[in-house]
Amino acid sequence: MTGLRVTRPAPELPAEHRFALVVATTRYADATLQQLRAPAHDAAALSRVLADPLTGAFEVTTVIDRSGQEIRLAAEEFLTGRSPRDLLVVHLSCHGLIDLRRRLYFAATDTVKNRLAATGVESQWLLEEMEDCRARRQVVILDCCFSGAFAQGAKGNTDLGLGPRFHGQGRGRVVLTASRAQRSCLLLRVTMDPHTERADMLR
Repeated sequence: MTGLRVTRPAPELPAEHRFALVVATTRYADATLQQLRAPAHDAAALSRVLADPLTGAFEVTTVIDRSGQEIRLAAEEFLTGRSPRDLLVVHLSCHGLIDLRRRLYFAATDTVKNRLAATGVESQWLLEEMEDCRARRQVVILDCCFSGAFAQGAKGNTDLGLGPRFHGQGRGRVVLTASRAQRSCLLLRVTMDPHTERADMLR
């Protein structure tokens, strides 16, 4: 399932409205970025769990193998017009890349590794969009591989500090990350079962 953006209507929602944005990128035009297989499969599995009326009852929007501009537009559209009572889940599964100033970018299909500012999706931009969102309960899941993410010449502690970056100043935000240091990282495989505690944590 590639090159698709699909919104699945939620079943009968609980009293509060629940919305999920699942972004996955498997194909990259830049030859220096490894093609990935797991993100699309994981996105489909996570979407099924979240949309299941007995598990999450979320209205799920999936954005698979899209350009950086398309991902930014989808994220902005997803976060706009929410109410304070809404529960939001934002999941990104892709390559994570760091520039010389240690800024984190999420790679899209058209991302060029040495042109991140112009072609990547900057994490700080996403954080600011989430800060502006009125929803008081937000869950961010970053399933990113940081193999070779640091640009040559980057200095300082290799800890990316993803948690502090995404907690921001807002309240009610939970951040789950696959890795926090410079190392080869396997993408998290989604094996969520409707009867496990991991699925229950979103209830």
